Amino acid sequence: MVDFNFEVPMSVSATPPLPNYANESLSSSLVFGNDNGTPRSVDVDFQGNIVQIPAATKHSQQGELFSAVPINTYLIGLETCAVLQLINPANSGKTFRIERIIGGTSPSLITNNTLVTLIEIYKNGAPIPISDPITPVNRNWGSPNTSVATANLQLVPVFAITSNLLQTSLNTLGYFEFVFNEELIIPSSTSDQNISIAFINLNPSAGIIITASIVWSET
Repeated sequence: MVDFNFEVPMSVSATPPLPNYANESLSSSLVFGNDNGTPRSVDVDFQGNIVQIPAATKHSQQGELFSAVPINTYLIGLETCAVLQLINPANSGKTFRIERIIGGTSPSLITNNTLVTLIEIYKNGAPIPISDPITPVNRNWGSPNTSVATANLQLVPVFAITSNLLQTSLNTLGYFEFVFNEELIIPSSTSDQNISIAFINLNPSAGIIITASIVWSET
Protein backbone atom coordinates (compact mmCIF):
# COMPACT_ATOMS: atom_id res chain seq x y z
CA MET A 1 0.00 0.00 0.00
CA VAL A 2 1.44 3.28 -0.99
CA ASP A 3 1.20 6.02 1.56
CA PHE A 4 0.80 9.37 -0.08
CA ASN A 5 1.91 11.81 2.56
CA PHE A 6 2.17 15.26 1.08
CA GLU A 7 3.03 18.23 3.25
CA VAL A 8 1.35 21.30 1.90
CA PRO A 9 3.12 24.43 3.03
CA MET A 10 0.85 26.84 4.84
CA SER A 11 1.19 30.54 4.14
CA VAL A 12 0.21 32.89 6.92
CA SER A 13 -0.34 36.55 6.18
CA ALA A 14 -0.49 39.06 8.96
CA THR A 15 -3.42 41.45 9.16
CA PRO A 16 -2.25 44.74 7.69
CA PRO A 17 -1.97 47.47 10.28
CA LEU A 18 -4.71 50.05 10.41
CA PRO A 19 -3.71 53.44 9.05
CA ASN A 20 -2.54 55.84 11.69
CA TYR A 21 -4.01 59.26 11.07
CA ALA A 22 -2.82 60.73 14.32
CA ASN A 23 0.11 62.46 12.68
CA GLU A 24 -1.64 63.34 9.44
CA SER A 25 -1.99 67.00 8.66
CA LEU A 26 -3.95 68.94 6.13
CA SER A 27 -2.22 69.39 2.82
CA SER A 28 -2.67 72.15 0.32
CA SER A 29 -3.97 71.80 -3.21
CA LEU A 30 -4.60 74.25 -5.99
CA VAL A 31 -8.15 74.52 -7.27
CA PHE A 32 -9.76 76.91 -9.70
CA GLY A 33 -13.01 78.80 -9.54
CA ASN A 34 -12.56 81.79 -7.31
CA ASP A 35 -13.97 85.19 -8.23
CA ASN A 36 -11.15 86.35 -10.51
CA GLY A 37 -10.45 82.99 -12.15
CA THR A 38 -6.95 82.52 -10.73
CA PRO A 39 -5.82 79.47 -8.74
CA ARG A 40 -6.23 79.57 -5.01
CA SER A 41 -4.88 77.30 -2.30
CA VAL A 42 -7.33 75.32 -0.20
CA ASP A 43 -6.86 72.72 2.51
CA VAL A 44 -7.63 69.06 1.88
CA ASP A 45 -7.73 66.27 4.45
CA PHE A 46 -5.79 62.97 4.30
CA GLN A 47 -8.46 61.52 1.99
CA GLY A 48 -8.27 64.40 -0.45
CA ASN A 49 -11.55 66.01 0.60
CA ILE A 50 -11.72 69.78 0.49
CA VAL A 51 -12.06 71.25 3.96
CA GLN A 52 -14.77 73.89 4.02
CA ILE A 53 -15.07 76.53 6.69
CA PRO A 54 -18.23 78.53 7.46
CA ALA A 55 -18.56 81.84 5.65
CA ALA A 56 -18.64 83.71 8.95
CA THR A 57 -15.33 82.12 9.97
CA LYS A 58 -13.74 83.26 6.71
CA HIS A 59 -15.05 86.80 7.12
CA SER A 60 -13.90 86.87 10.73
CA GLN A 61 -10.39 85.83 9.69
CA GLN A 62 -10.39 88.63 7.12
CA GLY A 63 -11.62 91.22 9.63
CA GLU A 64 -15.01 91.59 7.95
CA LEU A 65 -17.33 90.26 10.68
CA PHE A 66 -18.99 92.68 13.10
CA SER A 67 -21.34 92.73 16.08
CA ALA A 68 -23.74 95.40 17.28
CA VAL A 69 -24.55 94.87 20.95
CA PRO A 70 -26.61 97.42 22.91
CA ILE A 71 -25.39 98.31 26.36
CA ASN A 72 -28.87 98.82 27.76
CA THR A 73 -31.93 96.63 28.11
CA TYR A 74 -35.36 97.98 27.30
CA LEU A 75 -38.76 97.59 28.91
CA ILE A 76 -41.56 97.02 26.41
CA GLY A 77 -44.99 98.18 27.52
CA LEU A 78 -48.30 97.91 25.74
CA GLU A 79 -47.94 101.07 23.67
CA THR A 80 -44.37 100.64 22.54
CA CYS A 81 -42.12 98.08 20.95
CA ALA A 82 -38.36 97.73 20.77
CA VAL A 83 -36.76 97.82 17.33
CA LEU A 84 -33.22 96.73 16.53
CA GLN A 85 -32.22 98.26 13.20
CA LEU A 86 -29.04 97.75 11.18
CA ILE A 87 -28.55 100.17 8.28
CA ASN A 88 -26.30 99.85 5.25
CA PRO A 89 -25.88 103.54 4.39
CA ALA A 90 -26.47 104.87 0.91
CA ASN A 91 -23.51 104.42 -1.46
CA SER A 92 -21.47 102.56 1.17
CA GLY A 93 -19.92 100.27 -1.42
CA LYS A 94 -20.35 97.40 1.06
CA THR A 95 -22.56 94.33 1.00
CA PHE A 96 -23.90 93.19 4.38
CA ARG A 97 -24.58 89.52 5.02
CA ILE A 98 -26.55 88.76 8.18
CA GLU A 99 -25.07 85.90 10.18
CA ARG A 100 -27.33 85.78 13.25
CA ILE A 101 -29.54 87.68 15.67
CA ILE A 102 -29.16 86.88 19.36
CA GLY A 103 -30.99 88.09 22.43
CA GLY A 104 -33.27 87.36 25.31
CA THR A 105 -36.49 88.40 26.97
CA SER A 106 -37.41 88.48 30.63
CA PRO A 107 -40.52 89.45 32.60
CA SER A 108 -40.42 92.83 34.30
CA LEU A 109 -41.87 91.14 37.39
CA ILE A 110 -40.50 87.87 38.73
CA THR A 111 -44.00 86.44 39.20
CA ASN A 112 -44.73 86.64 35.46
CA ASN A 113 -43.10 83.65 33.79
CA THR A 114 -45.44 82.89 30.89
CA LEU A 115 -45.22 86.12 28.94
CA VAL A 116 -44.99 86.09 25.15
CA THR A 117 -43.04 88.38 22.82
CA LEU A 118 -43.75 88.63 19.11
CA ILE A 119 -40.52 88.96 17.09
CA GLU A 120 -40.84 90.26 13.53
CA ILE A 121 -37.99 90.71 11.05
CA TYR A 122 -38.45 93.23 8.24
CA LYS A 123 -36.66 94.10 5.04
CA ASN A 124 -36.22 97.90 4.89
CA GLY A 125 -38.41 98.74 7.86
CA ALA A 126 -39.45 102.30 8.56
CA PRO A 127 -36.48 104.33 9.86
CA ILE A 128 -36.41 104.84 13.63
CA PRO A 129 -34.90 107.75 15.56
CA ILE A 130 -31.22 107.22 16.32
CA SER A 131 -30.94 108.64 19.80
CA ASP A 132 -28.77 105.86 21.28
CA PRO A 133 -26.61 104.46 18.45
CA ILE A 134 -24.65 101.23 18.87
CA THR A 135 -21.00 101.19 17.86
CA PRO A 136 -20.25 98.06 15.75
CA VAL A 137 -17.34 95.95 17.00
CA ASN A 138 -15.02 93.91 14.78
CA ARG A 139 -15.01 90.26 15.89
CA ASN A 140 -11.35 89.91 14.91
CA TRP A 141 -9.18 91.42 17.65
CA GLY A 142 -6.27 91.84 15.26
CA SER A 143 -8.12 93.67 12.49
CA PRO A 144 -8.11 97.46 12.15
CA ASN A 145 -11.22 97.40 9.93
CA THR A 146 -14.19 99.45 11.04
CA SER A 147 -17.82 99.06 10.03
CA VAL A 148 -19.74 101.47 7.82
CA ALA A 149 -23.03 100.40 9.42
CA THR A 150 -25.37 102.36 11.61
CA ALA A 151 -27.02 100.30 14.34
CA ASN A 152 -29.67 101.22 16.88
CA LEU A 153 -32.00 99.59 19.40
CA GLN A 154 -34.80 101.93 20.31
CA LEU A 155 -38.25 102.02 21.89
CA VAL A 156 -40.79 103.37 19.42
CA PRO A 157 -44.57 103.36 19.05
CA VAL A 158 -45.92 100.02 17.90
CA PHE A 159 -44.10 99.27 14.69
CA ALA A 160 -46.58 100.06 11.92
CA ILE A 161 -45.23 97.99 9.02
CA THR A 162 -47.44 95.85 6.83
CA SER A 163 -45.03 94.86 4.06
CA ASN A 164 -41.58 93.30 3.56
CA LEU A 165 -42.01 90.98 6.53
CA LEU A 166 -39.28 88.32 6.29
CA GLN A 167 -39.94 86.25 9.38
CA THR A 168 -42.10 86.16 12.48
CA SER A 169 -41.93 84.05 15.63
CA LEU A 170 -43.02 83.92 19.26
CA ASN A 171 -40.67 83.91 22.23
CA THR A 172 -41.92 82.77 25.63
CA LEU A 173 -39.11 84.33 27.64
CA GLY A 174 -35.49 83.43 27.73
CA TYR A 175 -32.73 83.15 25.16
CA PHE A 176 -33.40 83.28 21.43
CA GLU A 177 -31.16 83.01 18.38
CA PHE A 178 -31.93 83.23 14.68
CA VAL A 179 -29.11 81.81 12.54
CA PHE A 180 -29.09 82.88 8.88
CA ASN A 181 -25.56 81.82 7.89
CA GLU A 182 -25.26 85.01 5.80
CA GLU A 183 -28.32 84.16 3.70
CA LEU A 184 -29.84 87.61 4.28
CA ILE A 185 -27.97 90.01 2.00
CA ILE A 186 -28.19 93.81 2.13
CA PRO A 187 -26.44 95.29 -0.90
CA SER A 188 -25.10 98.79 -1.29
CA SER A 189 -27.64 101.11 -2.91
CA THR A 190 -28.26 104.76 -3.67
CA SER A 191 -30.49 104.88 -0.59
CA ASP A 192 -30.22 103.47 2.92
CA GLN A 193 -31.04 99.76 3.21
CA ASN A 194 -31.84 98.12 6.53
CA ILE A 195 -32.92 95.06 8.41
CA SER A 196 -35.31 95.78 11.28
CA ILE A 197 -36.21 93.44 14.12
CA ALA A 198 -39.30 94.42 16.09
CA PHE A 199 -40.08 93.04 19.56
CA ILE A 200 -43.74 93.43 20.47
CA ASN A 201 -45.28 92.77 23.88
CA LEU A 202 -48.39 90.59 23.54
CA ASN A 203 -49.29 90.69 27.23
CA PRO A 204 -52.01 93.12 28.37
CA SER A 205 -50.94 93.43 32.00
CA ALA A 206 -47.15 93.16 32.22
CA GLY A 207 -43.96 94.51 30.70
CA ILE A 208 -41.10 92.59 29.09
CA ILE A 209 -37.38 93.37 29.32
CA ILE A 210 -35.57 92.84 26.01
CA THR A 211 -32.01 92.89 24.75
CA ALA A 212 -30.78 91.86 21.31
CA SER A 213 -27.64 91.94 19.17
CA ILE A 214 -26.84 91.23 15.54
CA VAL A 215 -23.81 89.73 13.75
CA TRP A 216 -23.04 90.44 10.09
CA SER A 217 -20.20 90.64 7.58
CA GLU A 218 -19.22 93.52 5.31
CA THR A 219 -17.46 92.93 2.01
